Amino acid sequence: MNFLRDLGADYRRLERSYFPGTGGGRLSEIEKRAIEADILADFRHAEEGIVRLPHKARLGVYVAYKYYVSLFKKIQTIEPAKIPEVRIRIPNYRKWLILVAAGFRYRNKLL
Repeated sequence: MNFLRDLGADYRRLERSYFPGTGGGRLSEIEKRAIEADILADFRHAEEGIVRLPHKARLGVYVAYKYYVSLFKKIQTIEPAKIPEVRIRIPNYRKWLILVAAGFRYRNKLL
């Protein structure tokens, strides 16, 4: 997720591209969709893994998972050409909502 979110900054500052075949910190629509499909598959595996963790470990992992899912949903709405140009982030109020909702689920053993 971070590699996709920071695509432009990583290329400009570090001259790095973490996605083979992409050049200049840019993505085509096809490349973006392929990367998104890969990320979505990773999220599905993560979701399955979270419920297998010891209960005490689930809250922190679940909060991080929900944060990155939120970030991913936001990235999905952005045109590939704009990804390198903007810093995609989740507003602080949304982060708090994720934390509160996760805490509720954890305390009520819904996690």
